[in-house]
Amino acid sequence: MKNDFKYTGKWPELFGVLFVQGFLTMITLGIYYPWAYCNIRKWTLEHTLAEGRQLTFTGNGSELFGIILVQILLTFVTLGIWSLLQLPAHKILEYDVNNTKFTG
Repeated sequence: MKNDFKYTGKWPELFGVLFVQGFLTMITLGIYYPWAYCNIRKWTLEHTLAEGRQLTFTGNGSELFGIILVQILLTFVTLGIWSLLQLPAHKILEYDVNNTKFTG
């Protein structure tokens, strides 16, 4: 069976991306995380081919920050019940998939 996906990234580039995004997340005490997540996802998909077609990620950190903030507030307001239902993870996964596209 033929593999329909191909990763074209190189480990030194990935290391650089992960190092910079991790460092920025650390020095901002986690506030930068949504932007880091989007930058890592964007880099990963720009180095991934699906059936010979280039993938891309169209999301941005500001949108993801808003989603995460709402999830945190809903968890707080419902005294943790919201997080027990795994709804925050679902919203982030939904955001991720909805912002994954083919280039062109």
